[in-house]
Amino acid sequence: MAVRQRQHEQDPMVRRTNFDAVESNLTDEQAKLEASRCLNCKNPRCVQGCPVNINIPGFIHELKEGNLEKAGEVIRESSLLPSGTSM
Repeated sequence: MAVRQRQHEQDPMVRRTNFDAVESNLTDEQAKLEASRCLNCKNPRCVQGCPVNINIPGFIHELKEGNLEKAGEVIRESSLLPSGTSM
């Protein structure tokens, strides 16, 4: 199984001098690696636990395939605020 991917964080001494985001987005490759950690549960509780019922298995499938635009579409099917969701 792949190792959990972490976002790059600005050093505290640097970030105290600016208003940039503290964390950067995962790279495309990191997103694919993180998606590969999915257990592909037969009864995915992640969907039930999601407050807006995102099709998380579908989203993860598209990430694994490298279809980032399609992954975004899967999220937008259930939520107009995809930036509020996390992996």
